[in-house]
Amino acid sequence: MFFSSSRRISMWLLGVAIGAGTLAAGGSVAQAKPMVYEPFNYHLANGTVMDGVRANALGLKGRYVLAGGKGKHPRHDAVFNTAKLLIKGLPKPKGSVTIKSTGGTDKPCLSVKLNAALPAGATLYGGYVFRHQALTGVAGYVVSSLLLGRRASSDATANIDIANAAFGTPNGYIRVGVDGNGAYAFGVGRKLKLHTTYIELFQISGINATSGPVAASEWTLSGSQFAHFQGHLTATTLNAAPIGTATGDVTQEATLSDAKPPVYPRMGKVSYLGLFSYGLKSQFGTIGLSTKSLADAMASNRR
Repeated sequence: MFFSSSRRISMWLLGVAIGAGTLAAGGSVAQAKPMVYEPFNYHLANGTVMDGVRANALGLKGRYVLAGGKGKHPRHDAVFNTAKLLIKGLPKPKGSVTIKSTGGTDKPCLSVKLNAALPAGATLYGGYVFRHQALTGVAGYVVSSLLLGRRASSDATANIDIANAAFGTPNGYIRVGVDGNGAYAFGVGRKLKLHTTYIELFQISGINATSGPVAASEWTLSGSQFAHFQGHLTATTLNAAPIGTATGDVTQEATLSDAKPPVYPRMGKVSYLGLFSYGLKSQFGTIGLSTKSLADAMASNRR
């Protein structure tokens, strides 16, 4: 097993794409709809059926459900609201979801069943917009995360975890196959700020594979940084950028590779997408997933 936080990804990482979904030259955006695009352009009571809003939530089905049900979890609260998270280069959303956690549990605050399975060896590209509003009294490590896994019941059983470490450690992290001690890597970067909107981008190869390598990367960008990379939003350009807070920089980055992981990242018919917060009041905005490219997952011309 090998973990890496280097500035570059080997070419085999970038090459495990799905036939027709290979990234076009220059980071151009494919016209097909992504696997998931969720801008929270509506308001829902917790547990409400999503019928009638699927035009704004491609690839999702069922209900948004709090881990504890009936609106509140003993340590979490999630609220759909009209507060917008604006990132230049993304369509303007109408709403978001705010999650407040007092810590002490690994259960995701909000989860919904995915509506698509991926073929063996797929590469998944994605991103989500977030903003940390406040610390909620937990000392030490605090984090918000997007989880993709077999069950929505706990962070410990989520199969893929893409997170931003907001305070205490100046870097994000990414882990895959985590319910069987799979790959786990911290990266490098700058500490994030409260009341600042960021976008977390990620790329994972080897989804649903049974042999061969798995590799993953995540990058945290400010709004001005994301705007800077429009038109060339690829792993190559993101990895070539300096770590920092300037417009042409990347705020945080983590990469990992594992030649033969004990557990491969899985996404199937019983997979869930979850939002998780520990020790934070976090606001989540647009979420995108694609099997084509980072640009396709977070395309500006989608709406």
